Amino acid sequence: AHWIDSILATVNCENTASGWGGAILPPSDLSPRDWAVYFTRYSAFMPPISAGTVAEIAGDNAVYPKAALDNYWKDSAQGFWETLFHHELRQHGETLYLSPAIEVRLGETKNSWHFCQSRFRHGYHYGSTRPETPWLTRLIRICAAPVLMPFLVLRIGRRIVKHRPDWLLLYIFSLPWLVCFLSSWSLGEVKGYLRPQQRETPTTLSQI
Repeated sequence: AHWIDSILATVNCENTASGWGGAILPPSDLSPRDWAVYFTRYSAFMPPISAGTVAEIAGDNAVYPKAALDNYWKDSAQGFWETLFHHELRQHGETLYLSPAIEVRLGETKNSWHFCQSRFRHGYHYGSTRPETPWLTRLIRICAAPVLMPFLVLRIGRRIVKHRPDWLLLYIFSLPWLVCFLSSWSLGEVKGYLRPQQRETPTTLSQI
């Protein structure tokens, strides 16, 4: 009920956006593995966050108006991939809004192998459908694959140092798992660049 009330209050105050989201809190009493899961998925949405218009919100803690979904969510039968959906929104001049009032807490991850598989599949989908990626750009990213995982690890570390230095030791303890999870993503992303998927032009309500 608190989450719904927070969403409604934010939407009422910022009703021109086409998506509203908030922070992802870590679950209580995390193991190094669970901290690695958290950092892998949500380092960009760690509290504290500032309210304002942003390029991305976490699809796990977000709400969208039906009109935006009808207009810009293509391939809905394939599941919700917020990266592509958000790209379509931005391309059409729509905005996303991030609010510190909208919070959810991450639950425990039960199976590390399943999470690695999920990261690989998500990385593959991201690489294979990444917008505005001609073959030359794909080739460059494939050649840069060996540095992708270290780059992601360091980027998360920089975010933690900047926004949550009190979590730095937790980041260090989670590094073995973090390397494993981000390696799965990186391999999937490279596979996606090697096997790109054809993206269809979204159908909008004005075209019906």
